[in-house]
Amino acid sequence: MRKRGTLLLNFILVIVLATVVAGSFYLLQNKKSSTAANPSLPNIIFIIADDIGWNDYSFNHHPAITTPNIDRLAREGVVFNNAYASNSICRPSLASIITGLYPSQHGITANARVINQRRGEYEFGLPPYAKRMNSLNTLPRELSKLGYRSYQAGKWWEEGYANGGFDDGDKKPEGLLRHVTRTNTIGREGLEPVFNFIDQNSTDKKKQQPFFIWYAPQMPHTPHNPPAEFLNPYLQKTDNLNIARYWGMVSWFDDTVGKIIAHIEAQGLRDNTIIIYMADNGVSLQDDSQNTGSSDGKDSPYEMGNRTPIIFNWPKHWQPAQRDALISSIDVFPTLMDVLQNPVNNLSGLSVLPTITENKIPARGQSSGNYAVGEGYPDPGKEVFDSPRKFRWIRSAQWKLIAYADQHIELFNLAVDANEQQNLSGDPSLLSVKTELLKKLNETLPETHP
Repeated sequence: MRKRGTLLLNFILVIVLATVVAGSFYLLQNKKSSTAANPSLPNIIFIIADDIGWNDYSFNHHPAITTPNIDRLAREGVVFNNAYASNSICRPSLASIITGLYPSQHGITANARVINQRRGEYEFGLPPYAKRMNSLNTLPRELSKLGYRSYQAGKWWEEGYANGGFDDGDKKPEGLLRHVTRTNTIGREGLEPVFNFIDQNSTDKKKQQPFFIWYAPQMPHTPHNPPAEFLNPYLQKTDNLNIARYWGMVSWFDDTVGKIIAHIEAQGLRDNTIIIYMADNGVSLQDDSQNTGSSDGKDSPYEMGNRTPIIFNWPKHWQPAQRDALISSIDVFPTLMDVLQNPVNNLSGLSVLPTITENKIPARGQSSGNYAVGEGYPDPGKEVFDSPRKFRWIRSAQWKLIAYADQHIELFNLAVDANEQQNLSGDPSLLSVKTELLKKLNETLPETHP
């Protein structure tokens, strides 16, 4: 009897053990499948211009510049013309795009640090910034969980591509500056690395994976040295050689956009590829590349410094449209997570997918208003992480308010003063407007921050 009971107990133990093993195997396989490549997911390409005015496109009615390829993205996509970068210089702005956070939150607030200002010595590498980026959640890291492979091409300040969560790229770990390796030449000297990455992830059906490409060439950023085919047409439109060179750079950059579109079309990938176009900041006015009469550009809180069209283009999924809603570059990350049904916590941006598909106006902050905000810091900064802000700004449908660190305030009525020439902050009849805008600004970007 005891022997029979022992056999029965051993049998039960074997069944329990087998069940546990089978369950563990199922969970392991299920975990693997959740992160495995899923070729049905859309490919994603970011095209990020460098130093360009928000209206320096023919689709935005520039009187001289022609941009047929970006125009096509706009014509076939959803265009947000009241869109803004969170910061008006390259490094902090790019960090905000990839993290969905404001500069005061991700901590990368300047391009460089002052070593000796009198001698003009600055440090651009700033390994502490690269280390900070390595600790942040980024769009490539989230996409990797879904089976994406990602490629960094062009502007990337934070040492190697892996610090941003990319799988590959032209910025190798030893490259500290934005100009190292192909970062300064991608687009200007061809697009082969980008094309090769697309082909590697699309032509072999067994290895096919959805991909994400960060295409951020140093274009139309200086040096303004467009080839003759892009420069010569503008020599007939202006007597100012500097302006002609800048316009030629914009057309040269647009030509690279067209080549990327043509390549994904040739691979049969266009209908399943989301292309998102934006700029990291506005145009630099120091080189006389813009028409006179505009407010200050890059590194300023004004429209020519931080405004950029953002275009969401996904053929056969999103109907072409123009949207008037105010959005920010930090909204792109959460929007893509909404598209992929992969919600991410602790992002400061908003998903604008309902605005893309149904024109629902996004509501930001505790006051639930539609507005955009941003901030600026000294560049070069005296400290890596503890430099004080220079300014904060907020844009509503009609108004733009700029709050400087010295408590000076500017207020512009963009409905009648698009170039921000008349500061109305001293008008007593507009006190309620100032008070309401400051309230919303302080809710989103507090005056005192960590």
